[in-house]
Amino acid sequence: MLNTQYARLLEWRERVREKSVCSCEPTQARADLLADNAFVTPKAIELCGKVAWLYRCSHGGMQVEVHVECHRPPGSFLANLRHLLCIMLMFGHTERVQIEYVPSDAKKCLPPPGEPIGPTHINSGSTLARGHGLIQCWRAEEHQKVFQHELVHCLCFDIKRYPHKLLGKFYKGFYIDDIGCTDKFLGCKTAVLPNEAYTECVADILNTMFVAAELGSSNCLELLDVERRWAVFQAAKVLHHYGFPSLKAFLRSSPDKGTRLVQTSSVFSYLILRAALLFHLDDFLEFKRCYSDSFVSFSKPGTRAKAVRAFTEMGVRLLGSRQLCDAVQEAMKAVPGKVFAKRTLKMTALDLV
Repeated sequence: MLNTQYARLLEWRERVREKSVCSCEPTQARADLLADNAFVTPKAIELCGKVAWLYRCSHGGMQVEVHVECHRPPGSFLANLRHLLCIMLMFGHTERVQIEYVPSDAKKCLPPPGEPIGPTHINSGSTLARGHGLIQCWRAEEHQKVFQHELVHCLCFDIKRYPHKLLGKFYKGFYIDDIGCTDKFLGCKTAVLPNEAYTECVADILNTMFVAAELGSSNCLELLDVERRWAVFQAAKVLHHYGFPSLKAFLRSSPDKGTRLVQTSSVFSYLILRAALLFHLDDFLEFKRCYSDSFVSFSKPGTRAKAVRAFTEMGVRLLGSRQLCDAVQEAMKAVPGKVFAKRTLKMTALDLV
């Protein structure tokens, strides 16, 4: 499945490179650009209102338009926009996508011990929920993958509303803080959004394919294995931050020692559940083969309810697998330390390539 998708992506990428038209021009800077976004880091807000650039890349009737505040991105930025056009072409989207981008140097990083992980530590982008909504991104770090993640949201390929009854399986299966939860798992102070794990996994695979293509590789599987191992390391790092000595200790089938995962962003989905999906990639791809009508979409028409249930059961099962528990335990040995690699919450290792 992946080799077929990669070959198809290479064809569309070449077509976009040959026929897309891109431009860049100065535009009006906007001091209020990110003012209404509660997830944004203060460092990004400080950069707004000085200078700005407007990038446009189009192919046929499709267009990606990016308003960039602060400073002009490097020449490779256009390649990232063509990647978005390529995704739109491959999966049949023919409208305009708008992005507001502030390339701040704020890094994703663990908070001090004992502090919950929240938006300023891990979030880099957001998409308005209405229709094909506006995308905002406020970190330069791994922005190419963030664009792809938000595009999956923007084009409505993910799960917008997750049934609360099924969310209960995650609270009941793992030591996630359930303060505020009702019997129907409404009102939970620590919200669980499994759709973010799905979106992350799809974006991981797409980004890996584009990086492999930029490197001239005929095969993306070796790089994808790098991402799988990085995902396990990041999951181990989060569990260690919350005081879990292992993934097994995070399972409610283990003795309750009072430790809980408390979050104000979707760290469980972004880093822990995503690690299970990437580590057991064959299971994730089999799920897509059964329920999806394209590589990025979550489910075929009329199968959404079955697909959500199957995705939930798969996630719970994979997180409890002995193989993943062993891999996380091995990764735990490398987690303690103050160097950046052991503090960063980056969701890809491949923007370093």
